[in-house]
Amino acid sequence: MTRIQTSWRAALWLLLLAMPAQLLAGGGEPDLNFLLGTWHIPQMNMYESWEKTDDGYAGKAYYLRGGEESVFEVFTVSQVDGAWQYTTDITGQGVTAFAIVEADGSSVLFENPEHDMPNSIHYFLDDGKELKVRLQGKEGEQELDFTMDFKKANLSGIGGQAASSTRSPLGRYAHVSIGTKNMGANRQFYEALGFKVTSQDNFPWPWIMLSDGSVNIQLNDDGMTYFGLSYFDGAMADRVAAFKARGIQPTMETSAPFPTTIVTDLDSVLGFGFVSYEMPGTTPPLKSEGVFGAMGGVAIPVSNLDSAVVWYTQLGFKEQSRDKSPYPWATMTDGLVLIGLHESPHFKKPTLTYFSLDSKTHLQRLVEAGIDVKSAIPGGDKKEMTNGVIKSPDGWPINIFYGEL
Repeated sequence: MTRIQTSWRAALWLLLLAMPAQLLAGGGEPDLNFLLGTWHIPQMNMYESWEKTDDGYAGKAYYLRGGEESVFEVFTVSQVDGAWQYTTDITGQGVTAFAIVEADGSSVLFENPEHDMPNSIHYFLDDGKELKVRLQGKEGEQELDFTMDFKKANLSGIGGQAASSTRSPLGRYAHVSIGTKNMGANRQFYEALGFKVTSQDNFPWPWIMLSDGSVNIQLNDDGMTYFGLSYFDGAMADRVAAFKARGIQPTMETSAPFPTTIVTDLDSVLGFGFVSYEMPGTTPPLKSEGVFGAMGGVAIPVSNLDSAVVWYTQLGFKEQSRDKSPYPWATMTDGLVLIGLHESPHFKKPTLTYFSLDSKTHLQRLVEAGIDVKSAIPGGDKKEMTNGVIKSPDGWPINIFYGEL
């Protein structure tokens, strides 16, 4: 279990890079029977299965899409040149080997001191009952250490459930709104990424709508600078009244050009606009895939996760997942928009995030196009990076990560 989904379902900046392995001497065949079977990892919404083979053990890690397995990692435990080792092959990242340091029938420790993250993988039965895996390593100068829970998977019915409704208590339609004083440079930036202009007008101020199919972004030249989410509904007054009754207080309300209520989150990082206007039915439905892969939503820095979850719940979002490792984080959705709340010092602005098993190709395309791409790992090699960050002319980040939703 060496590939960790980098998303709202996990730390945005955790990357597992393949590096040459240092193998340590091994003894007799390790007893890993406690790993056999199929496991569900709730934090990542992914699966991992193990089986016994003639040579040792083998397994795979995968997601389920419509009941079909999407495998992104295969691994084996076998003897190579007299030493037992754990070898993992991650799609798009290559093969890495770890020595088996300890194994006692309820615990196994894999190590590779030359690998960055993880350099230690420890599967163990906690109190002899619950299976967990602890990953330790280093990203740049940052020491990382976190543990995930494994649950026995119940695969009955998976893929046969009806898709959940996308109707939101906050509106019938939503898009990202960005206030800019440099419309031309920002339009050029998003078009260079692969976004296309779908509409534009000068009423009530100059604006341009761009889309990559997975997210719509409206650039507004309205004299202000901001990043927010705008919701639209012909019956918005009832929706606003509902979240006001739950304790959400507006920052501003206006009647021109349409009745609009503005709300700002607890940390004044993300703004919400609730507009009493029925968006035309010609607006195309969004897809899961965009120019850089699957759209993972908006990552939002928060100063206190517990307080932020309460606030977003009062607004109308529902919590999907939460974890304490490597820092407190949670995912929430209102049915239209997915957000990740991160109590972390590693970023300070709302950030659009994409995930793709072909992220390296996407990032290299941007580098070749002359776009400034920063590695998500301090000091990382731009030629080999699979996780990167770019910024718009106004400084709004976009994460392009290796992974799959």
